[in-house]
Amino acid sequence: MSAFPSDWLTPAQRRQRIIASVLAAIVLLLVIALVYVCWWRPWSLQHARLSQLLERRDRVETVLHSRQGLDAALQAADQAASREPLLLPEPTRDQAIAGMMQRLQDALNTIGGDGKRCRIDSQTPIAPGESADAQRVAVNVRLHCGNSEWLRLSQAIESARPAMFIDMLNIAAPADLPMSGASPGQGALDINMTVYGFQRQSAPAAGAP
Repeated sequence: MSAFPSDWLTPAQRRQRIIASVLAAIVLLLVIALVYVCWWRPWSLQHARLSQLLERRDRVETVLHSRQGLDAALQAADQAASREPLLLPEPTRDQAIAGMMQRLQDALNTIGGDGKRCRIDSQTPIAPGESADAQRVAVNVRLHCGNSEWLRLSQAIESARPAMFIDMLNIAAPADLPMSGASPGQGALDINMTVYGFQRQSAPAAGAP
C-alpha cells in the first residue's frame, strides 16, 4: 500500500480535489483583490494625504515660530526705507512721472555752467500697458549733452534718492560734430534713453475708472 493518501482516492475524488483547490485559489485571489480595493488602496491614499497635511502643518508652525524674527526684519526694512527712500513717493503714476522728470531737470541744472548744461529735447511717458511691472514708472528721454556732462549726469541719475535707473541707452555723435573734436560743453552727444523708477504702491492714473 502506498504511503500517499492520494493513492486511496478514486479518479472522481481526485478531480473533485483539483476543482476544490482551483476554486479555493480563485476565492483567495478575489479576497486579496477585494481587500486591496476596499481597504488597502483607500488607506494608502488617506495615509499619503495625512502625511501631506502634517508636513504642511509643520511648515506653518515653523513660519509662526519665526514670525517675531520676520516682523523685526520687516520693521528694520521699513526704517531703512524711511531713512533712505528708494521708491517714488508720489501717490499716482502721473505725479510720479512729473516728480521723476523734475528730479532729472534738477540734476541737469547742477551740471555744467556758462551754457554748458545738457538740454532735454523731448520726454515721452511710457504707458502702463507697455511695462510688465505695474509699479514701474518710465519715461523715454532724448537730450543733448557734452561728454563730461553726460558722465556726471548718468552718475547723478543712478545715485539719486528716490532711486532712478537708466535703460535702453543709445548714444550717437553727429557726423558733422565728431566727439574727438568737440569740447565737453558743445552738446556733441545725441542721447536716447529710458529713465524709470518704482512707485511705493500702484495707483490708478488720473481719470481712470
